[in-house]
Amino acid sequence: MIQRTKSTCNLIVALSVFAIFAHAPATADEPITFDQLIITVIDSVEVPASRTGVIATVSVHEGDTVRTGQTIANTDDREARVKAAIAQTQLDILQSTADNDLATEKAEAELGAQRQSAKEHLVRQKIADRLATNDVQIQASEKSAAVAKNELDRALRSRAEYSESVSASEIEGLRLTYERSQLESEQATFERAVDRLKAQAESEAASRHVWAIQQFTLALEQSKADQHIADLNLQLGRRQSELATLETERHRVVSPLDGVVAEVFQRAGDWVTEGEPIARVIRLDRLRAEGFASFDQLSELRKKPRVDLIIEIGNGEQVERTGTVVFVSPEIDPVNNEVKFWIEFDNPAMDVLPGMRLSARRKS
Repeated sequence: MIQRTKSTCNLIVALSVFAIFAHAPATADEPITFDQLIITVIDSVEVPASRTGVIATVSVHEGDTVRTGQTIANTDDREARVKAAIAQTQLDILQSTADNDLATEKAEAELGAQRQSAKEHLVRQKIADRLATNDVQIQASEKSAAVAKNELDRALRSRAEYSESVSASEIEGLRLTYERSQLESEQATFERAVDRLKAQAESEAASRHVWAIQQFTLALEQSKADQHIADLNLQLGRRQSELATLETERHRVVSPLDGVVAEVFQRAGDWVTEGEPIARVIRLDRLRAEGFASFDQLSELRKKPRVDLIIEIGNGEQVERTGTVVFVSPEIDPVNNEVKFWIEFDNPAMDVLPGMRLSARRKS
């Protein structure tokens, strides 16, 4: 009886110890293994049509490798190309108009010539003003007339006193000299009046040049304003040409990433609407492994996210990769006390494919 009791006690102790070690977490030196992980793609894009219309060409097939920006398909772009050509022609016209600054050069030349002419008229006006104010000739002719009159008067008085003192011919000569002096004085007065009129005419001409300079200045400013508008129209034409080119480019459906064509949904001749998918492209050079970990392993995943991956690729062959835990779900399944996590890893040879199963071991 006593021996049976001892055996029972020993069994209870052994079971207790086994239970303790069975539920104890792995030590720091022991690797943590995660099984039944599934490989999925990180980037999978259904490439849409950018324009509604008929598909002109499809350039890829399922399984083709494509690069970012590579053409997958084209919708009918004939109308867009014609519009782009029209926009380019209009741009060429606007460029020619903007480059043609002859009007501005002509306005500048005319303004320069008018200013030079105004300077010349200013000099002529000064000369005319000096002539108009110069009465020396009048004074000289008046004095000559006065001297001639005085000589004539003296000769007449002398002849009146003594008839033989001055001959009649001398009297007639002195009278003619006096009359000529009077005429010269009148001529000098007339010429001064003409000079005054010339000075007035030059003044009016100078005023006309001032108005002409203002007119040509305004013409030059208008030409510069027209040139500025031409430059703005050129900029507008460039934007319109860019827009037309962009519209043409939108008929080209391109891959947004490096990857492999997984599906082609449309064929040449099909009608598609804007936004409708034409093909699906997946990225294979970097993949994701999805799995679940127990709550007890959660802290270890976060502390040491680097893991070794062992992947079954068929025929019993395995490959190894090194990945990084990039996501641990903030939610815990209340039924099995597990959390979802993701591991991302590089796949340069693209020999690992989505859907394969693998196991992961956390690096110690």
